[in-house]
Amino acid sequence: MNTDLRDFVLDEFDDSMVGYLCSKEYRETDRELNQQIADFRSTLSPDQALQFNRILNCLSDQHSEVALEAYYRGFIKGVGHDVE
Repeated sequence: MNTDLRDFVLDEFDDSMVGYLCSKEYRETDRELNQQIADFRSTLSPDQALQFNRILNCLSDQHSEVALEAYYRGFIKGVGHDVE
C-alpha cells in the first residue's frame, strides 16, 4: 500500500464531504440526534454521563475509521488499483 497516496486520499475526505456535511438534511438529522443524546445524558449521573461520553467517542472514532477506509478503497477501486 502506498502510504503517501493513502494519506493524500484521506486528507481530501473533509474537503469532498463539505457539501454533504453542510446540507440541510444532514444538519437536521445531526441536530435531532444531538438533542436525543443530550436528553438521555441529562438523565444520567455524572459518572454515568462520563462513561456514556466515552462510549459515544469510541463509536464515533470507529465509524470515522470505517468511513475513511471506505472512501480510500472507493478511490483506489475507481483508479483501478487493488486495495489489499
